[in-house]
Amino acid sequence: MEQRITLITLGVRNLQRSKEFYQNVFGWQPLESSTESVIFFQLNGLQLACSHKSRWQMMLAWRLMARALKAFRWPTM
Repeated sequence: MEQRITLITLGVRNLQRSKEFYQNVFGWQPLESSTESVIFFQLNGLQLACSHKSRWQMMLAWRLMARALKAFRWPTM
């Protein structure tokens, strides 16, 4: 089975500003399934989701990701 990434979720501080950025810079339009708390954009074979995250939540997510990567022990090239 071929592995693929089909959804990328970004935690953003200002959801409205992020929505305007992707619309104005890239010309992407939000999907109808978007809500007040999550905005979805359809790309070529991939969906981008932006959701509101507080500064504290973003710091916690980065710390958890760093721990997970350290535990996984990525091979060096």
